[in-house]
Formats: sequence, structure tokens, C-alpha cells
Amino acid sequence: RSSEKGTIVYGSSTELGGDFAPDSWWTNNATDKMVRNLTNDYTVTTTNQGGEYVVNPTIAKNIESVVNPDGSKTFTVTINEGLTYNNGEEIKAADFLWAEVFSCSKVAMDVGAKLTGYLTYVGGQEYYDGAATAVSGIRLIDDYTFSVTIVADKIPYYYDLRYIQLQPLSIKYWLGDGVELKDDGEGCYFAGNGEMSGEAITAARYLYDGRVCSGPYYIESWDVAANEATLKINPNYPGNFEGQKPSIETVVVKLVDSATMLDQLQTGSVDLIDGIGEGYMINAC
Repeated sequence: RSSEKGTIVYGSSTELGGDFAPDSWWTNNATDKMVRNLTNDYTVTTTNQGGEYVVNPTIAKNIESVVNPDGSKTFTVTINEGLTYNNGEEIKAADFLWAEVFSCSKVAMDVGAKLTGYLTYVGGQEYYDGAATAVSGIRLIDDYTFSVTIVADKIPYYYDLRYIQLQPLSIKYWLGDGVELKDDGEGCYFAGNGEMSGEAITAARYLYDGRVCSGPYYIESWDVAANEATLKINPNYPGNFEGQKPSIETVVVKLVDSATMLDQLQTGSVDLIDGIGEGYMINAC
């Protein structure tokens, strides 16, 4: 309403928790998940409208896979150059990998993240146990190429493209300036002046001002008192796996009371409500 491309107000009967962290790291409610999905994208593989796993050509330039003699499987991915986050920061191969190394660490357990990468990647268990200083199955080949090797007991798997449904996350945003992901030929590990810490991860988890996103929208503001999040189009978003881009400039997500949501819909204070199951309310709508 208020801008050239319009504004839509989404009314949800589920209170926003403000936890818009990456998929599957922590438990969040349906409305938080919706905001998370709108502000995080760029996965190497994705699902189409039929639920089939497909390669995302917007992100992946090339994907190769090979089953190794020991039964493990290695996927080598080359991403497209020129991809950026909403703040203009360039996305590189390391952005897809550092969270996978994190998922093999005990730091993930310390912050309560529900990540078990150490059971999926070759060398992950050794890294988790402290017997190795790098994850041998996660390799940073160059700025735009990386590989991951899946343990043999998870192969073959009909949906194995799910293993490379990896998403870029800004290392600088989540870990700070002092930490980087390196690979000296034996696998990926964290290095730099700082160190990966649960405190940094938790701080980034609940930071909204200047939050770095890769989805079709970014979080412009989050009003805790009003329980309202305002999302704006990410101008750097190149489109989803079909090349589709967002067309609504602003999305406002707000809490609505179930007793008054129909009145708010009729008066136009909200434009959209969903998740309605009661017959009388469906008929009223």
C-alpha cells in the first residue's frame, strides 16, 4: 500500500519468537520459520513444487559426484561467481562450508544446536572427538569450489542431493572478523586471530539490526514489544531456482488475536491470514 511495489501485512496467530536462525539449528515456531525461509536461500540444491530434489542453477555452476572405493560419496560443487548477500558482501565457497565444520564440533552442542554433521561427513567423528584438527571430508578447493564426502553407511541414498542442500552464511557475521575457514590439503578447519565461540554464534542468532541475509527479503526491523517484523526486498537477490524474484516490496509479519483476526481482515489492518482450521472461521472468511 505504502510503496510502489506494495506492502502486505501477514497476520499470524502464532507469536514470533525472534529466532530466525538457519534451518534445523534450533527449534523455532512456524511463523519464525516463515521469516527464516524468506530471509535465507541460495541452497545448492532445493525442492521443486513436486517435492523433488533438484540442482539450483542460480547458485551451482557445476556439480560432480563419485562413489569412492570405500563406499563413501564425494560431491564437488562449483558455485557461480558474483553472488552477494543483502549487504553486498560476496558469497564464496567457504560460506557454504564453515557451518558444516561447525556442525562437527562440540561448540554446536554447547549452544544447543541440533546439528550432527560429525555423523555425516568423513572425518567428522574424529574432529568431534578431538582426534583430528580438520574435517577431512569437507574440502575448500578454491574461492568458488568445494567438496563434501559422505560416510559410506549413508550411501546409497535415493535423495542424496539432500546432502548438498547447503546454504551460504556469512562467516564475518556469524563468527566475527578474526575467524576464517582454511584448508591446507587435509580438510577444513577454523583459523585466524579469534576462535569460533558459542558466544559469537548466540549473539548473531539474536541480532536483527544489520542482519546479513541471502534470501529474497531481509529483516529491516524487529519490534519485540509489538511482536512485529518488517521485511524488505533484498535488491541483490538473483532469483530462486526458477529465476523468480520477489515482487512485493514490504512484508509485515504481526501477531493477531484469533478472536479479532476476522475483523482485522475485514477492516484491512491485515491482508493475509492462514493456518485456519475451524469450519466456522473458514466460512466467515
